[in-house]
Amino acid sequence: MNQLRIFAAKFFRMKQLFFLKFILLPLWSIAQFLPVQRDEEYLVKIQPTSDKFASVSVVPPLQGLELDSVVFALPRVVPGTYSISSFGRFVDSIIFYDQHNAELTSVKLDDNRWYIPQAKELYRIEYRVNETFSRSGADIFEPAGTAFRKDFALLNFFGIVGYVIGAENFQFEIEIQRSADFYSAGNLPLIERRVDADVFRSPNYFFLHDNPHLLARPDTASVKIANTTIHLAVHSPEKFNSAKQIMPAITDLFQAAADYFDGVLPVDDYHILLLFAGGDDRLEHNYGALEHHYSTTVYMPDLPFDIIIDDIRDIVAHEFLHIVTPLNFHSDRVHHFDFQFPTMSRHLWLYEGVTEYTSHLMQVRGGLITPGNFLDIMRSKMESAEEYDKFVPIYTASKYAFDIHESQYLSVYDKGALIAMMLDLQIIISSNGERDLKDLLVDLGNAFGPDTFFVDHMLFDVIAEHGFPGIYEFAARFIEANQPLPYREFFDMVGFDFSLEGESSSMSFGITGFDQDPDRNVLVVISMDEADAVARELGYQVGDRIMKLNGESMEFGKLENTLVKFFTFSSFGDTFEVEVLRPNKKETKFKTVRLKAKVQDVKLKTENLIEPMENPGEARLKLQKKWLTNN
Repeated sequence: MNQLRIFAAKFFRMKQLFFLKFILLPLWSIAQFLPVQRDEEYLVKIQPTSDKFASVSVVPPLQGLELDSVVFALPRVVPGTYSISSFGRFVDSIIFYDQHNAELTSVKLDDNRWYIPQAKELYRIEYRVNETFSRSGADIFEPAGTAFRKDFALLNFFGIVGYVIGAENFQFEIEIQRSADFYSAGNLPLIERRVDADVFRSPNYFFLHDNPHLLARPDTASVKIANTTIHLAVHSPEKFNSAKQIMPAITDLFQAAADYFDGVLPVDDYHILLLFAGGDDRLEHNYGALEHHYSTTVYMPDLPFDIIIDDIRDIVAHEFLHIVTPLNFHSDRVHHFDFQFPTMSRHLWLYEGVTEYTSHLMQVRGGLITPGNFLDIMRSKMESAEEYDKFVPIYTASKYAFDIHESQYLSVYDKGALIAMMLDLQIIISSNGERDLKDLLVDLGNAFGPDTFFVDHMLFDVIAEHGFPGIYEFAARFIEANQPLPYREFFDMVGFDFSLEGESSSMSFGITGFDQDPDRNVLVVISMDEADAVARELGYQVGDRIMKLNGESMEFGKLENTLVKFFTFSSFGDTFEVEVLRPNKKETKFKTVRLKAKVQDVKLKTENLIEPMENPGEARLKLQKKWLTNN
């Protein structure tokens, strides 16, 4: 009987062990693959696919917060775009889990926010995020977008990774899965590089959103300029461009920037992610760049190197100088950016206008462009500035860039740059050439830096305290109000004559009434009423399609490069040739006609004419030299 009892007890314990093993084994297996929720760090896993979406897992750090409810969100707005993006629109199949893998109740508040009433139970969030590039009606500027393709992935993390509102300042550990032959280019600090994945860390959500990555087969280059290492990563689907080609062609810009700022730049590393659009994408997307504090994302059509490089240079010069402002000098509204409902800074003229102006000034000071080129650029901005509402001060346009003055936003690149130029000249003139805008920016950057900020409405007090008390009157007239900028007065002080209208001398390939032929993507003559002397000598006729100039294509995309060659290498008296397609009366047939004329000095009516004075005198030349050469 005792033996029977002993056997029964052993059998019962065996059944218990078998039962426990059977029940607990699946849970133990899950525990092996699910990360432990941490007190002060998000754990994020991103798995891009080749099907234009990525799978995302987020384990938020809620254990130490003791919240009854939370809101999980993706940004509605991100810095630098000055528009409402609502990246939550691209999220599908979002599920909130507890630690036992059971689904929790959630309520979608709007496109970008989800309310979870059981915060103490929340363990893991999983969802699928679709790329913005292929989404019809997405209305997302491509450099600020996301793409998940077979041959590359663009990871703007604000379009992929969400956060718990109120917990934006916790660390993020991000695992990015990738093909074994891909490289992840970007500025996030690397923790671990595996065969098919990389693990990075970000100190907070702002830093994460501010450091995009490009996944693609490696095509990289780097160069050390002053104290800064510049990193370039390129993806060129048509194989027209490479990092090896592009880096030498833009290095002089970084050297000019270093020279402009007296040999010291405010960052140790800077990344350029250069993504080219190939195939049909070249016709469907918007091109440009989005600045970040330590990098920029550039999106351009994949055209031959010699056609596209000048545009790349212009864009990179501007974006790189954002390392000065807003990185090193910015207001509280940038420093404590609200990704859902931000209050806009009044000072986009500072962040964009000063940057745009400086990107051209550093090139003339560095000898990369001539003073004449520089003044032509500023003159073109005067013409563009006239297209904006003259009754809206740039101060007001900045503050309401999201809503009532959205149409005025681009004025910060034209009017803002002109305000920066006039501010620079006033500092030079009032200090008798001892200081300029660059000196002011360096002082402000040294006083503040990336980790602190000024209060937005106190900017002019800050500038006055750092050596330019004249900012109060200047701002009252030209920034807070919209008085006409004092071009004539200030240009006169630095040795230039300025007139609202005048005549300038120029070479011409035959200027007349042109429009665009959308089928051939070239200029078409639509009128000879205002044809210049060269156009009349060539013998243009209405309907002519301008195909080539001196054997070089005049197609849009190649036209600018062709004209640069013409103006650079032609001399007065040279014979040049224009090839046109000339239609019959019904425009059913075309024939090729080659027209010839001599290069002539043509007088053009010009607005906002800026010309050197014949006898400026030593005082003016001293100020002019400070402005254009810093000597």
